[in-house]
Amino acid sequence: KVAAGRDCTLRENLATVVDLGQASTVLLLGGPAARKTLAKHCSLDLDDSCFPTGSATLTRFGRVGAGLARINDTPQFELTVARSHAESVRGLLEQAAGEFGGLAVVADPAQDADGILRVPEGHPG
Repeated sequence: KVAAGRDCTLRENLATVVDLGQASTVLLLGGPAARKTLAKHCSLDLDDSCFPTGSATLTRFGRVGAGLARINDTPQFELTVARSHAESVRGLLEQAAGEFGGLAVVADPAQDADGILRVPEGHPG
């Protein structure tokens, strides 16, 4: 309902559209140890029963605000952060994954060919 006396006519130029496509970086993380790697800096329960494929949420990764989505059953996750934080988040991911044997690729789909950060096979997720 509209309060009495309010002017509710639609006005031109009420909104502005801004392209923020370059404001964020999406990092893809996949493989058997992806959950454990993310868990080093993210407090979410990423078990299948709590965060199944198709789930997405806003959270924190370390001290950085982030979007996290599970995109398949591999499991593979998309971690979206402000571009200004991308390098530090990549560093945190590399460091965390080091406990699981290191990473072949830390990926930013805008920069890397296949856009997948891989955690080595043989490590539980």
